[in-house]
Amino acid sequence: MVSIKTVTNADTGTSDIVGGDDWDSAVTIINNNYPSAADFTVYIEGGTIKARNNALQTVPYSHATDLGNVLSSIHGVLSSTTGGTIRIKSGSYGWNTQLAITKSHVAIICDTGVIVTVNSGFATDCITIDKDDCVIQGFSLFDCTNQGNGNGSWVVIGNATVNSDRPRIIGNYVKSPGTNGVQVVGNCNGLWLLDNQIQSFLGPTGDGVLLAQSADHIVRGNHIGGFGNATNGAAMRISDCTNFQISMNELFTSRICLRMYLPRGATIIGNLIQAATQHNVLISNDTSTVCGRTSIIGNRIHDGSTSATNTYDGINIGISSTGGFDDLVIMGNVITDQSLASKKQKYGINLASNPDLITNSVIAFNALAGNQTGAINRGAYDSTTRIFGNTGDTVPYNFEDFVEERVLASAPSDPSAGFNRRYSRTIDSNNDAYCVKRKINGAVVEVLL
Repeated sequence: MVSIKTVTNADTGTSDIVGGDDWDSAVTIINNNYPSAADFTVYIEGGTIKARNNALQTVPYSHATDLGNVLSSIHGVLSSTTGGTIRIKSGSYGWNTQLAITKSHVAIICDTGVIVTVNSGFATDCITIDKDDCVIQGFSLFDCTNQGNGNGSWVVIGNATVNSDRPRIIGNYVKSPGTNGVQVVGNCNGLWLLDNQIQSFLGPTGDGVLLAQSADHIVRGNHIGGFGNATNGAAMRISDCTNFQISMNELFTSRICLRMYLPRGATIIGNLIQAATQHNVLISNDTSTVCGRTSIIGNRIHDGSTSATNTYDGINIGISSTGGFDDLVIMGNVITDQSLASKKQKYGINLASNPDLITNSVIAFNALAGNQTGAINRGAYDSTTRIFGNTGDTVPYNFEDFVEERVLASAPSDPSAGFNRRYSRTIDSNNDAYCVKRKINGAVVEVLL
């Protein structure tokens, strides 16, 4: 006897009758189309966008083309305290309504292949987030080209007076936002911006990522570029932020690739930063505040100043008031210009103005050969700052007023061929010597200096 069962498809809301031999397939349909983790599932059926309430198994919201309208309707019925999860299934959607997220714990999770095209004439921010713990994940393409330059950003976080902490923007491709790709303002801390591509083909006056007056952000593994307006635009602009990490990103082909104003407690590590029309990295302070604890380590920074040969630098540090930078570490970076036709990037590192206000800092072991004018423009920098071991530097070691060496109890072993060995050692209880081991007449001998 064949059993008969009815299975409801979460995409379409229709019921299918399956026999016993098809029961395994029916279970697969349930698992794939009725995810228990999602409160609502958004899908396209018959050319119409629909939203299914997975708990009630109803379809309360729909719109012919506007995904923003459907998501706003769902948001309106989510709990104000516990929020909810919205799953968007693959398909091509339009966008003509701003989604304003004002409830905590709202997650929008996309299946692979969710394509959104902003409608012509839409001229405001696509999504605003003004509450804690929001997740936006997995838009395969969110095409904002139709907004036009200056007509709104893709996501703006923390613009109201309420805290909007711990947002997670993960794995999205945002094309040609009207102003900024992702913008964070003062009421947001703890952003996780991971594995996104934010790219403009319009050269807008905004930035790929703008973080302002906030703290504790992690920006990692993103591909951001094309923000090369002649008067403004940065792949990533960080303004008056504290304790943030920028790592493993590719920042490219913007007016300035990484622009940091008043950074405090910044870690910039392992990024590829290239082909800025002006400075690849610009760090500035025009206040009386001393900004401390920024590390720029292990980055590849190259081929900047594409708009004006020998004008802009790999890293430019500008100080125009009484404040400066303390505990600044620039170490282990490759900062050069490998252009075959003509090198354009001016200095690898330029302490452009008031370098005496850079204190207790280290600039060391950077590969800086191959820039147009030189490796480092150091000026009259403060005596507490150490600059040494940088390739291409005409003053390779500028370290201390004196060097102390440990006095050895006895001479070390002989150096290998092609090397001398210099050291201090004890002669007796009353005398120390400064010595060198070197080859004389075919044999290595110790010579007292």
